[in-house]
Amino acid sequence: MAHLILVKHSLVTVDPDVPRESWPLSEEGRRRCVPLAEALAAFAPTVLVSSLEGKAQQNAELIAPRLGLPVTVVEGLHENDRRGLPVVSTSLFRKRMAMFFKDWHERVMGMESAEEALLRFDTAVRGVVDAHPGETIVIIAHGAVIALFVAAHNQCDPFPYWQTLDLPSMAILTLPDFQLQETVARVE
Repeated sequence: MAHLILVKHSLVTVDPDVPRESWPLSEEGRRRCVPLAEALAAFAPTVLVSSLEGKAQQNAELIAPRLGLPVTVVEGLHENDRRGLPVVSTSLFRKRMAMFFKDWHERVMGMESAEEALLRFDTAVRGVVDAHPGETIVIIAHGAVIALFVAAHNQCDPFPYWQTLDLPSMAILTLPDFQLQETVARVE
């Protein structure tokens, strides 16, 4: 059976002087890519795709050799557009994310609403799936857009789902219907 495996990238090094989309994986984040690759290998994926953000690409490049796959970077798989937002405390970030998921149509956190981010991400994911029918696909992406996608196709609340996703984590969905088969909240 073919699967779509959406992976939330591994741990990053947060640097308030560097744009979020350029944050690299931390040393611990790179270490966690080893068990992530082993977990993904069990599904025998045939396609490995990454968002264009540096942390996702670095994550994909670190697991690619274990999977024996090239990495393809696809536009539209990035996190909701948070350009210009300052780095804040974890508690304030969680409050903002709750508003992002609740105020679906409003741009409450960055340059995109949850609705806009989901539409962009869903379109990109469908493009990848359509290009690889019947194959098991791994997409290295980001927590908010993964939660939006899983919730939209499985009638669940995206905020609690987002809260379960650690760094890295994965959602295993069936194809072609995107039904959630399993969530691995943290791969280590």
